[in-house]
Amino acid sequence: LETLDVLLNWAKSQMNGINPNPQMISMYAIAEKQKRFFQANAEAKNITIENELTENDIAFADQNQIDTVLRNLVNNAIKFTPKNGKIIIKSHKTNEKLYIGVEDTGIGISEENIKKIFNNINFSTRGTDKETGTGLGLLLCKEFVEVNKGLINIKSKAKEGTLITFSLPLK
Repeated sequence: LETLDVLLNWAKSQMNGINPNPQMISMYAIAEKQKRFFQANAEAKNITIENELTENDIAFADQNQIDTVLRNLVNNAIKFTPKNGKIIIKSHKTNEKLYIGVEDTGIGISEENIKKIFNNINFSTRGTDKETGTGLGLLLCKEFVEVNKGLINIKSKAKEGTLITFSLPLK
């Protein structure tokens, strides 16, 4: 537990010192990259990943940071979705923001754990095939989205799945 606290504090200190390098980025390309990257993991559990984004889904953000966000969200979706499940990467726009959502048919996140995430409390749970993690992924996603002038939101129902949405500026 102490090691996790050290890691979390280190990660936070790193975040405070990192300035994003925003540019126009293709969220479609990032989603395709992550879909390809995790294809073997998804196939091992017979999970389908659908990318509903289009070439028009462009945001103004740091490409490396947002790539990390989407990688963590897709990885978590695979980890917490049982065999024969489905993951959808989707989007919608307003006049000022692009919203990217990663939705799964997984086991869900309890309200208590959602509160922990938003209060920067570290925790870790095992995936549906006993996959492990540090518990830092969602905290880092939240930090990266926020330094890129966005927000992250989690909606979840036990045994039905989770939708994690984050916003990014269009310019």
